[in-house]
Amino acid sequence: MEQSGSYARAAAQSAAEERQYVVAQATGILMEKFTLGSDDAFAKLAAEAAESARSVVALAREIVAEVGPLHSDQVIEGANKA
Repeated sequence: MEQSGSYARAAAQSAAEERQYVVAQATGILMEKFTLGSDDAFAKLAAEAAESARSVVALAREIVAEVGPLHSDQVIEGANKA
């Protein structure tokens, strides 16, 4: 029984980390798109989620999906332009 409890805790932690990661990605996207600081970008994300009656995580997933996956060469190229 102990192993299943450990597994459930690990799975819950992994899911929570995934949610935090996608919210962080969406916040970064909004920072770049609207030239905002992180607090303002997160506030914008939260306000838009509330306005559309969606969770912050659901909206964050949509924002990240719109941008699409970035490949490491795109990230490096973008960083070199900054």
